[in-house]
Amino acid sequence: MLAFAPSEDTAKGDCVIMNEEQKELLIWGGGGLAIIILLAWVTASQAGQVATNNQRVDTVYPEYQRLYASIEGGNPDRKLLSEAVQLIEAAQLTQETIRSVLEKELLTTLDPKVENSQRVGGTGAALFSYNQVVDEVDSRYRSLRSKAARLNIPELPSMPHEGADQLSRGDESGQLQLRSWQLAEVLMVHGIVDQLFDLGIHRLNGVEIVPPIADNSDQPTYVSLGVRLTMVIDLVNADRLLNYLRETEKGLDLESISMTSDQNTEGRFTVDITIRQTSAWPERWDPGLVLGGAGGGAAAPSSGRRSTSRGRQ
Repeated sequence: MLAFAPSEDTAKGDCVIMNEEQKELLIWGGGGLAIIILLAWVTASQAGQVATNNQRVDTVYPEYQRLYASIEGGNPDRKLLSEAVQLIEAAQLTQETIRSVLEKELLTTLDPKVENSQRVGGTGAALFSYNQVVDEVDSRYRSLRSKAARLNIPELPSMPHEGADQLSRGDESGQLQLRSWQLAEVLMVHGIVDQLFDLGIHRLNGVEIVPPIADNSDQPTYVSLGVRLTMVIDLVNADRLLNYLRETEKGLDLESISMTSDQNTEGRFTVDITIRQTSAWPERWDPGLVLGGAGGGAAAPSSGRRSTSRGRQ
């Protein structure tokens, strides 16, 4: 806040007259609701002057209050202040509306297992334990391989966090968070690949986790997990895939895509695509671990190995 110390030119008798600049600053500072604070950065030798100035502020402030109330044409000035408050409130409402639309259209809800895998029970162990996470990951990937076999899709490549040795062990905070993060990525990959099968891909060549991103690195509100997939698909089903990704209720965001003619089969294309899925930031995830370690370190096991085998058509 700002305190005005009247000069000899502005002080007349017992009344302090404000110039237009002072009036404007006082109005936008909140008018009669303003709190005068005198900020001083001084040495010890200036302490006496600071005390004098503080006393002067205490004397002048009631005059500012009286003058504000009696400014000629005070109603228009109060109206201006009211309009400013309304603008601020409207901006806040707009932000909330945008946030509401974003959450309704784009956000997905993480499986409760993700939260429970880092929530500790009375025994000191995670409510959804390491062994349960291993079983969940194994079950998800076995279901994908079984479905691929039924649809005559060639053998799938290695998948992210596949195998017990790829998952974080232990019940320390960092280990729990990393395992929860890994589980969230596996569930995302399972849902997306399962849908790709339904959309008629002919072969899945590679699946690779990409680093997560967030709206804020210190106190995130949202987290966007991502996966890069390389597949072979024909033109008709490629169009189906793009139409599917346009449907915002699916909660998927197309980050990048490239398409080239498949060298082995005429009429088919190799598609390299990166898809993201955004959700509310899990309460117990540490941004320093998830975002800071995304380029390596803690996230090192998170990338699936991309297969170089071509498989059968």
